[in-house]
Amino acid sequence: MIPCAHFMKTKIQLDGKIEISRFVSFLSLGVCSALKDGAIGFDEASTYLFNPLTAVTLKALGVSPKILDLICLGSELEDVKTIIPQALPSSIANIERRSLQALQVLPKPSATNVKKWFAGIKRQSITKSSQKRTAL
Repeated sequence: MIPCAHFMKTKIQLDGKIEISRFVSFLSLGVCSALKDGAIGFDEASTYLFNPLTAVTLKALGVSPKILDLICLGSELEDVKTIIPQALPSSIANIERRSLQALQVLPKPSATNVKKWFAGIKRQSITKSSQKRTAL
């Protein structure tokens, strides 16, 4: 691995409830897959997606209750693992199934109106006292 002198701060821009819902749905699928395979832990899943702040933010944006349920169910996964560990695989599968169902019923964007989600990338220098980050 090569030490990196800079890191990127990325902003993702989504327009409208449908675009937000589609993004959350396939992000949920990816997080669940990574959890199942052990690529990430519950802390990371919570940091990126499955947390109460995400649910509150999405609710304020008017996203449907079905999408909010994905976040709430994901926020409960660590508790499921602790209290009923044998139910964890089916709980993750349930979130994946609901995420797929959401994607199947949400209107698909046309190729002409899809905007690039990465609205801006800002490079910031890391000082020697800052935590070093490495590029893959």
